[in-house]
Amino acid sequence: MRTLIALLMMLIARTAWAEPVVDMNRVMEIESGGNEMAYNRTSQARGLYQITPICLKDFNEVNGTDYRLGHLFDPQINARVAYWYINERLPKLLEAQGGPITVDRVLAAYNAGSPAVMRAGKSQGTFGAIPDIPETLNYVRKIAEGYDVATKQIPIGESAFTASQ
Repeated sequence: MRTLIALLMMLIARTAWAEPVVDMNRVMEIESGGNEMAYNRTSQARGLYQITPICLKDFNEVNGTDYRLGHLFDPQINARVAYWYINERLPKLLEAQGGPITVDRVLAAYNAGSPAVMRAGKSQGTFGAIPDIPETLNYVRKIAEGYDVATKQIPIGESAFTASQ
């Protein structure tokens, strides 16, 4: 099953964007362990990438779709929403808040929310800061192993997935 999911992720990435900067398979492993039926009672996040109801609502509004919460257990829909959120939505939200759009800030926003990233920048006196939340710091570290996300800038208008390393 995981091989099928990995192939699906590669197909989605290659049809929609170039090679990803963020290893989406690693995000999936950390979020759900590859369990398409994963559910978090606290956040009500669902599926492979643990998409929350608010993220799904945002996706539906921006993309003119009408996915329901139960659809998030479909690996293809869950992956589509996750790719959109990391690739398009979070960079735009971070751009609107000011400061650099780096892979580590996108990952931190995916984990802790974009408002938490903005608050971290204000409280730490730097726009490049990520929240000083142990879970979020560990999350970014686990995904980022192997490349320097802290200094990887994503130019405005360029995809998090097409920015060269």
